Amino acid sequence: NLTILSEFNINIIVVTAKKIGIKTEFIKVSSLGNLDGKKDVLLCNILEKIKINHYISPQGSANYINKFSKGGEFAKRGIELFYRNFEHPKYPQLWGEFLPFMSIFDLLFNVGFKNALKTIKQGRKKPIYYKFFNGD
Repeated sequence: NLTILSEFNINIIVVTAKKIGIKTEFIKVSSLGNLDGKKDVLLCNILEKIKINHYISPQGSANYINKFSKGGEFAKRGIELFYRNFEHPKYPQLWGEFLPFMSIFDLLFNVGFKNALKTIKQGRKKPIYYKFFNGD
């Protein structure tokens, strides 16, 4: 059953986030009512619904955000758009050479709950304002 699987996945994400010390509120889009749009239009509709005027996007999303204009729907609506700037920190892994971007479980098994958030934060760099982002 897809509903049960999605609830299971959501629960894993929320519990893991809290356990490592992330205090961000999680909101299911389905709890916001009927929102129209796709890609950056939908994201902007969500942000407006929850009254957020800044967004940090994964860099890969620039492909669709900038498809028609730099900053896409975000720029049109005056929502401040930044791109995530992350340099994966190295941490001790049990076998062989370090492999980045494995999963949160790899991180947890290798550094534990206590050090996971500290390790993640080591990779954060200042987000890149969309006007200065050249990754698209």
